[in-house]
Amino acid sequence: MNMIINKPKESVMKTKSLILTSILTILILTSSLFAATVKWDYDIGPGNVMELFVDGSGGCAVVASLSTGISVFWFDKKGNKLYEKVIPGSPSITAVTSKYLVYQLQAAEMTQVQVNKKGQETSIADPAAYIRSGTVMGTPIGPMGDKKGFFVWKQNKSTSNVTIVRYSYK
Repeated sequence: MNMIINKPKESVMKTKSLILTSILTILILTSSLFAATVKWDYDIGPGNVMELFVDGSGGCAVVASLSTGISVFWFDKKGNKLYEKVIPGSPSITAVTSKYLVYQLQAAEMTQVQVNKKGQETSIADPAAYIRSGTVMGTPIGPMGDKKGFFVWKQNKSTSNVTIVRYSYK
């Protein structure tokens, strides 16, 4: 009689163990699915990032001090470089969207430069007035993320090369 009663108990225990093991295995395997992943990265060369602004769509604009000079970069959501220019003086980013980049030149006249996705520039200058934006070189770096992910930059210790990295929350 004991044999008949023990067999179902053993069977129930084995089933519970199997279910628990399956659940733990699924949790371990799926936990990595929710970790941030690299969407794209771009090496801009040796130097330092001075400003980085996100466009809200997965792209960003960067002002970096490189060995070639201070440069403005603009990247789309796939990591394609839309614009790169060495700028004399101290440029700062005024605004960036998925369609336009606006940055400020701090020279004899304050000038705003609007750039479209084709890299065409339009300058806004008024010699009778200073045109200023809300950003000034040396201010803290802007928000580093949007609803789908975030940006970081990493600097290689041996080469000083800076890489802009876009992460997705998924």
